[in-house]
Amino acid sequence: MKLLTLRFKNLNSLEGEWLIDFTHPEYEQNGIFAISGPTGAGKTTLLDAICLALFGCTPRLETISQSQNEIMSRQHAECFAELKFQTASGIFSAHWSQRKAHNRPDGKLQQVKRELFDVNSGKLLSSRINEVSQLITQISGLDFQRFTRTVLLAQGRFADFLNAKEEERSPILEQITGTEIYSDISIKVHQIKSEEEKKLTELAIAVNGINLLKAEEVDSLQSSLASIEQQLSSINEQQKQTTTLIKWWENSLQGQKSQQQLKEQLAQCLQAEKDFAPQAQMLTLANKTLPLIKVHTEINALRTNLKNSQQSLTELTPQLATVTQTRKLREKQVIEVGSHRSRASQLLEEQRKTFNKVRELDASIAQENKLLKQETERLENITQRLEKSKSELESHHTRHEEITALIKQLCQRILAQGYRFGDLTEPSLAQYSTAEEIEKLLIMLKETNEISTLYQLIDDSKDDLRNLEAIRDETQRYYEKGSKLGKHQSSIKRFYDEINQLITQRSRLEQEHRVHEAKVAQHEAEYKLAMTIKSLEEHRHDLVDGKPCPLCGALDHPLVKGELSAPKISEHDLEESRKTERAVLTMLSDNARQVAHLDASVKGVEQQFSEDAAELASLLNKIESKHELLVNTFGSNLEIQSTADLKNALDQQQISPVAFKTQAQGLQEQIKRLEKELTVREKAQQWSNKMSVDFEGLKTNIANLEKQIKAYQEDFKELQAGTHDKQHRLTISVDTRQALFSDKDPNKEEEQLSLELKRIEILLEEKSKERQEVDNIFISLSQKIKSLEESIDTTNIQLHSLEPQFKYQLEKQQFTSEESFLAACLEEDERIHLDQQQRVLAERKSTLTEQLQQVESNLQNLTQQQPEEPKALNTCRLEYESLEVQKAQLNAVKGRDQERLDTHMAAATRVAEQNKLIDAQEKETNRWRMLHELIGSADGKKYRNFAQNLTFELVLHYANLQLKQMSDRYSLRIDNSINSKLELTVEDHYQGGEIRSIKNLSGGESFIVSLALALGLSQMVSGNMQLQSLFLDEGFGTLDEDSLDVALSSLSNLQQSGKTIGIISHVVALKERISTQIQVIPISGGRSRLEGPGIQAI
Repeated sequence: MKLLTLRFKNLNSLEGEWLIDFTHPEYEQNGIFAISGPTGAGKTTLLDAICLALFGCTPRLETISQSQNEIMSRQHAECFAELKFQTASGIFSAHWSQRKAHNRPDGKLQQVKRELFDVNSGKLLSSRINEVSQLITQISGLDFQRFTRTVLLAQGRFADFLNAKEEERSPILEQITGTEIYSDISIKVHQIKSEEEKKLTELAIAVNGINLLKAEEVDSLQSSLASIEQQLSSINEQQKQTTTLIKWWENSLQGQKSQQQLKEQLAQCLQAEKDFAPQAQMLTLANKTLPLIKVHTEINALRTNLKNSQQSLTELTPQLATVTQTRKLREKQVIEVGSHRSRASQLLEEQRKTFNKVRELDASIAQENKLLKQETERLENITQRLEKSKSELESHHTRHEEITALIKQLCQRILAQGYRFGDLTEPSLAQYSTAEEIEKLLIMLKETNEISTLYQLIDDSKDDLRNLEAIRDETQRYYEKGSKLGKHQSSIKRFYDEINQLITQRSRLEQEHRVHEAKVAQHEAEYKLAMTIKSLEEHRHDLVDGKPCPLCGALDHPLVKGELSAPKISEHDLEESRKTERAVLTMLSDNARQVAHLDASVKGVEQQFSEDAAELASLLNKIESKHELLVNTFGSNLEIQSTADLKNALDQQQISPVAFKTQAQGLQEQIKRLEKELTVREKAQQWSNKMSVDFEGLKTNIANLEKQIKAYQEDFKELQAGTHDKQHRLTISVDTRQALFSDKDPNKEEEQLSLELKRIEILLEEKSKERQEVDNIFISLSQKIKSLEESIDTTNIQLHSLEPQFKYQLEKQQFTSEESFLAACLEEDERIHLDQQQRVLAERKSTLTEQLQQVESNLQNLTQQQPEEPKALNTCRLEYESLEVQKAQLNAVKGRDQERLDTHMAAATRVAEQNKLIDAQEKETNRWRMLHELIGSADGKKYRNFAQNLTFELVLHYANLQLKQMSDRYSLRIDNSINSKLELTVEDHYQGGEIRSIKNLSGGESFIVSLALALGLSQMVSGNMQLQSLFLDEGFGTLDEDSLDVALSSLSNLQQSGKTIGIISHVVALKERISTQIQVIPISGGRSRLEGPGIQAI
C-alpha cells in the first residue's frame, strides 16, 4: 500500500483546503521526510486526515458522528479529508466529509458522508458508510487497528511492547497479532464438549420416556379395524342406492317447475313481438335507403366543392392585376441600383493604385525609422558595456590583491601549528610578494604527498587497533563460551533428572487411569440398568396376576404392589467418576507433553553445547594466529610455545582484556592527532584548489576585459557614422509621401470606398429579393386561378354523370322523389338500435321454444326410468340419515383404534431413530472429549498459551530481520532462564554475544530495538502485503546526538528497502538532518499553515 496524495479542509488548526502530493520527486528521491513544527501546531493532524479518509476515525478520536465532531476547525461549517492510494489492485480515492446545517458555523452537525472511487475507471464503488470501510479493508488488507500498527505508528505506540512487563505483554501481543482467536477456540471447544455431553444425556432420557403397546393389543386393534371396514363398505352401498332415488325425485320436481315457467315466458315474448310492429315497418324503409346513401353523399360533396371554387375564383382575379403592376415597378428599381454599383466599383479600382504607392512609401519610412532606432540603441548599449567593462576590470584587480593576501595567511597558519610546509619558514614566507612567488605557494598547497603519507599512517594505526580489538573480543568471547559450556552441562543433567521423575509419575498415572476406567464402566452399567427399570414403571402398574408379562412371560408379579429400591448409582455419581477419569487423562497428557518438551530442550542444549565447543576451538585457533600481537601486548611475562600453552594461559585467565584497553587508547590518541593534521591539510588543499581556479580565472578575465574595452571603442565610432546616413535617407522618403497623398490614411480612404460599394450591393440584393418575392406571388396566383378553373370544369362533368344514376336508384327503391328518400332516412344509431331490438325478440322466441321442448323430453325420460311406484322422497331421506348415523359411529371407533395403532408405530420408529442418534451422539461426544483434552479449557488459557509462544517466536524472527538491516550489533532473544516465554533479552554481537537485559539499553539502542520490534509486529499484521509508506509520530525527543545519528542511519537503511518514511517530530536536530520537510508553521489565532515540496493551498 502506497499513499499518493492527501487533500483535506478545516481540520483542527489547519484551516482552509490543503493538498499534499507524496509523489513529488523530493519524496521519491530522499525516501525520508520530516513533518516538523512546534508542539500543538498540528503535525499529527496530517495523520488524522489520512485515518479519516480511510476509516472515518483517528487514533485520538475514536468516534466522529452526527452528534460529535471535535476535529472540525472552529468557526467553520464543513470539513473533509480525501486520500488517493495505490495497492496491487489499482489506484483508489477514499473521501470523508461532514458539514453543518445551512453551512453555518453554529448549525447542527449533519450525517457523515463517505465515498470510495476507482481512480482508473472513475467508477463510484460505494457511498455507504459501513460498506466503504469493508471495501477499503478488502482492497488494502488492513482494518483501522492493523493500519495504525503497520503504516501509521501513533505517538509513543511503537515502544509499548518493548517496555511492557511480562503480564502486560501477553494482552498486547494478543491484541496486535490477533492471537485472541486461540482463546476463543479453546473456550469454544470446552463449551461444545459440554453441549455434546448434555445432548447425549437428553437423548438417553428421551428414549426411556417413549411407551409402546403390547403385541396382543396390536393384533386386537388390527382385527377390529378390518371388521369396521367391512361394515362401512355395506353402509356405503345402501347410501348409494338411496341417494340415486332422492336425486330422481329432485329432478322430476325441478323439471315440472321449469316447464310451467317456460310456457309463461313464451307467451310474454309473443306479445312483445306484436307491440314492435310499427317500429319494424320504419326499420324496413330505412334499410331501403342504405344503397342510395353513398351516391347521395358524393353528389352533395360535388355541389359544395363547385360553389366554393366559383367563389374563390371571383376573389383571386382582381388580386392578379394588382400584383402585375407591382412586378413591373420592382424590375425598374433593380436596373437603377445595378447601374450605381458599376460606377462605385470602377472608382474603387482606380484609387487602389494610388493607395498602394502610398503604402509602399509608408513601409519604407517605417523600416528606416526602425533601423535608425536600432542603431541608436546599439550605440547606447556599446556605451553601457564600455563603462561596465571598465568597472569589472577595476574589481578584478582588487580581488587579485585579496587572494594574494589570503594565500600568505593560510601558509602562515600551517607553519604556526607546527606542521611541515616544504622548506619554508615563517621569516622566509614574509619575503614572498610577486605574482610568480604567490603561484609557487599555491602549487605547494595543492601537493598531495603529505596527505597520502598521513592516510597511510592512519590506515596502519587503525589496522593495529582493529587487530587489537579483535583479539580482545575473541579473548572475551572465549571466556564467555567457556562459562556457557559449564552452564550447558548443568542444564543437561537437570533435564535428565526431571525426565526420570516424569517417567515414574507416568507409570503411576497409567495405573490410576486403568482403575478409574474400570470404575466408570461399572458405574455406567449400573446407571443404565437403573434407568431401564425406571422407564418400565408405568408398564409395571399394568401387570395383573395370572396374565403373562410381555417381557419375561411370568404369571406372578410380586413387585406390582411393592416399592422398588432406589438405584445405587446416581447421574451425579456417574459424572464424578467420568470427571476423575478425565482428570487422570489430562495429567497423563500433560506428563507426555512435559517429557516431549524436556526431550526437545535436552536436544537443543546438547546441540548448543556442541556448537559452543566448536566455536571455542575456533576462537582458540584465531587467538593463536595473533601470537605476535599477544607478545607485543604482554611482553616476556607470557610464555606461549604451543596451543596447549595458550589454552592453559586462557583457562588461568593470564590474558587480561584490560591490557588490550591501555594499548588501544594509545593507538586511538595517535589516530586522532593524525586525523586532525589530515583535516587541516585537506581543507588547505581544497581551498588552494579553489583559489587556484579563481586566481587563474582573474588573470584571464583581466586580459579579456582589456581586449573587450578596445573593441567597444572601435564599434562606437563606426555606429556614429552609420546613424547620420540613415537619418538623411529617412528625410527624403517623408517629403515624397507628403507630396503624393498629404497626411491622409490610404487604408481609411480605401475602407470608405469599399463600404459605399458594399452598401450599394446590399441595396441591390434587397431590391432583387423584393422583385423575386413579387414574381413568386404572381406565379402562385396564376397557378391558383388555373387550378380553380380546371376544378370547376371537372366538378360539372362529375355532377352530370352522377345525378341520372341517383334518380334511377330512387325509382328502383320505390321512392317518388329525393325528398321522400330523405324522409325515410334514419340516424345510424337509431337504425342499429331498432335492428338490435328486432333481433333480440326473434332470438328469445326461438330459445324459449327450444328450452320448452327439451324440458318436456326430460320429463318423459324420467317417467320411463321408474315404471313402478317409487318410495316417497321423505322416506328416502330418513333412511339416508339413519345410515349416516351408523357410519359416524363406526368411523369414531375406527379413528380411536387407528390413532392408538399409529401412535404405537410412530413410537417404535422414534425408539429406533433415538438409538441411532444416541450412537452417533456418543461418537461425536467422544471426539470433542479428545479435542478438549488437547486444547479445551473454560478460561481459554490452554490453547492460547501454546499459540502465543509460537507467535512470539515468529514476531522475534521478523524483528531480527528488520534489526539486521538497521544494525548488525543486536539480536532479540527469548529469556530461557525463567519459565515465562514472553521475557526478552538482547544479544550484543560486538561484545562477544553477551546477553543483555532490555532495561540496560541506552536511548538510541532502545529506539532501534523498539522500532525493529514494531516493524516485526507490523509485518506479522500485514502478512504478505507490500507496505511502501510508513509514518512515525514522535519518539525521538529523548535521544542524544549520537543516538539520533544511529536512529537516522537505521531509518536510512530501512528506506533503501523501498519504503517512504515520514517522521513527525519537534526535535530541532532531527529537522536539521532531514532535508525534505513538511513544515507546520503557527500563525495568529491558533491557526497554522503548511510549507514544503508538493504542498498547495487551494
